[in-house]
Amino acid sequence: MPYIGSYFYNKDPSINISDFVMVIFIGQLSTTVCRLIVGYGIRYIYPYWIFLFGTLFVNIGMFFCSYITNPIFFCCAYGFFLGGLPGFTFLPTVWNLWSYFPKTKGQVSGIILAAGNLGPVIFNLIFTLIANPYNDEAKTVEVDGQEKQKAFGSFVSERVPMTIRWCAIISQFFCLIGYILLPHSKNKENPESTDKEIPTLSFTDMLKSFKAWNIFFLLATSSAGSIYIQTMYKVLGMIYINDDHYISFIGSGGFALACIGRLFFGFLYDKYPLKKVLTTCMLISIIFLITFNISFSSKFLFALYFFVLSFVYSAFYSGVLLQGAKDFPQDKWVYSYASAGFILSFILPFILQRYITPIIGYFTTLLIISAITGIATVQVLLLPGEVKKILPEKEEFIDKD
Repeated sequence: MPYIGSYFYNKDPSINISDFVMVIFIGQLSTTVCRLIVGYGIRYIYPYWIFLFGTLFVNIGMFFCSYITNPIFFCCAYGFFLGGLPGFTFLPTVWNLWSYFPKTKGQVSGIILAAGNLGPVIFNLIFTLIANPYNDEAKTVEVDGQEKQKAFGSFVSERVPMTIRWCAIISQFFCLIGYILLPHSKNKENPESTDKEIPTLSFTDMLKSFKAWNIFFLLATSSAGSIYIQTMYKVLGMIYINDDHYISFIGSGGFALACIGRLFFGFLYDKYPLKKVLTTCMLISIIFLITFNISFSSKFLFALYFFVLSFVYSAFYSGVLLQGAKDFPQDKWVYSYASAGFILSFILPFILQRYITPIIGYFTTLLIISAITGIATVQVLLLPGEVKKILPEKEEFIDKD
């Protein structure tokens, strides 16, 4: 967002750089729409075909977005294709591999989500080093005569379109490797594996389901903190640290830790109750959100806070994903519709940054985010407990009683 905002600001100084946070919201709208398409398509098409054609479509589209010079049109188009990438890749990959490895869904989800976090590690550095190879500092500019924001100069901003094109090319290269490595046939040892999903619920049944709405709101509240921090860490770093390369390395380090966290928590979810793991991580995140303001005084503290939050946040999405799998084992498409809850959390950074944070400041803003995470914690506590398995040798004693 800072790079794209700087690119259009240098073309037209009347542009409000904060408006480009909207790209993230548009991207999530796109992700939601693409997931709905995927959820419907899996009834008729094997997941890896959805993966292949979806990635070709969005990466080619992202490449040509770099030639758009109208900021509104750019935000809509770039956000659409950017959001389409996870929309067409994540769930088809999960469903493909869950079908192939049905006994270790937690670990499979952890590996896939770790890979998702590996993307920002790589592309964060690629984008920074291509767009800003000499670590130029962003300058403070005034918008509307009062709001101070950070913008890069013409050298960095003019390199942004080229950087987008390179990222699209590299992304498609990785996607093709992923497609080649996906299982292209059923696991013969898993008789329940099928080429397409046969639903047991209708759309009306889903709308009446408390479990579906619970997943919807749990996704919205639990993801609010992680989305805000991942969206705003670069902006916050530019304001309080103002070292672009250092902030980029922190970002990559945080996403790398999130990769480890995905694997770690994926293992934990296969071994321990989901409710306990999720609740613990949410409470830790609330503590660090409330005290995040302390990190603005030091490069070390800023990195520490971002690293800790990146790690614990890696438990949230995989936990809710597994809860969705428990609630709807034969209707994975329901999760595609419930994931529309992300729209609420993705619009939040734009609303806060554009209208609320300039009035109340970042400390109070982070308190709001921590309160939303608190709501998610209550939702997790209200989830039904784990069903304890009864050993066969003990069943006879229960029957006698």
